[in-house]
Amino acid sequence: MAIGLPGNIWGRRKPPVEFYLCECPKCGFSQDYEVTSGEVIQIEPPAPDDPITVLQLPEKCPKCGAKWRKRKMPSGFIQ
Repeated sequence: MAIGLPGNIWGRRKPPVEFYLCECPKCGFSQDYEVTSGEVIQIEPPAPDDPITVLQLPEKCPKCGAKWRKRKMPSGFIQ
């Protein structure tokens, strides 16, 4: 019988995490996002250089409303 570690009580894997760089072709605004399929618990606002953790990517730019240009980054990528 295998015993799970404290962070892995029920033998479940960590949810997959993907990193995206989203850029607006219209206004030039860019934002890093960390997309996870697990729960998002944010205690304090992220630092300006940290990616924003979300369950799904926004479809449009928050500044002008144009469609994003999305690029998937390697896991653990920090710009």
